[in-house]
Formats: sequence, structure tokens, C-alpha cells
Amino acid sequence: MFTNQQVANFYFQQVLDAQDEPVTGYCQCRCSRVRQQAPRTGYSNLVSHVRRQHPDFEEVMRSAAPAETGTLVPWIRRHSLNLFDWLRWTLHHLEPIGEGQLLDDMTCVVQHIKLTMRSELPIFFGLKLDR
Repeated sequence: MFTNQQVANFYFQQVLDAQDEPVTGYCQCRCSRVRQQAPRTGYSNLVSHVRRQHPDFEEVMRSAAPAETGTLVPWIRRHSLNLFDWLRWTLHHLEPIGEGQLLDDMTCVVQHIKLTMRSELPIFFGLKLDR
């Protein structure tokens, strides 16, 4: 449900030295353990720590605010995710599919997400965009 990058970014922060400068290749978990991550090696080392030490990480991330996890998963229903995954699988594997079927399914996904968000979000709310 969550990508390795999302899990690593949620649980780890860059280690800082005495001058508050980032120490290259070292990240600190929320449990205070420091792990090394070599440049351009992906997040597998960090994620393996999370899977071992925080077995409930998916539940924790699901209950966190979407801004913390970098995903809108809490707002999306399982049916919509299944339909989206099917569409992504079809497009990535270049399976033959009719244009009409694809457009219909994409429209259904958008409508389903709109209805779900409309029913769960309050009428007035604020957004804080950070870059």
C-alpha cells in the first residue's frame, strides 16, 4: 500500500551534525536508531528496519495525516484502489484493452473518489501547502 520511499520518509530523518548540517548517508528512525543508507541504493535497508522493529507500521501510517505519509490512502476506498491498480497493471503490461472500456473505468475511478472525498471532508477546511 505504501512505497518504500513513503515508509522511509515517514519513519526516518536525516542525521545532523553539531552545526545542524546533514550527515551524508545516515538516517535516524523515530525509535532513535541510526541506520546507514548508501547513496543511490534505494530504501530497502531503511524499510527492512521498519518491518522488523515496527510491525504495525502500515496501521500507524494509515492513521497519520496524509501530509506526513505523502499519500492520500486514508481518503481512498479499497474498491477505488483495486480499480486503480487494475488500470495501472493493464497500462504497464500493455495488455490489449478497448479505449472505451479504459475511459469508462477511469471516469468511474474519478467519480468514486470525488464522492468519497465529498462525503468525508467537512464543508469548510483549510489546506496548508508546503514546498
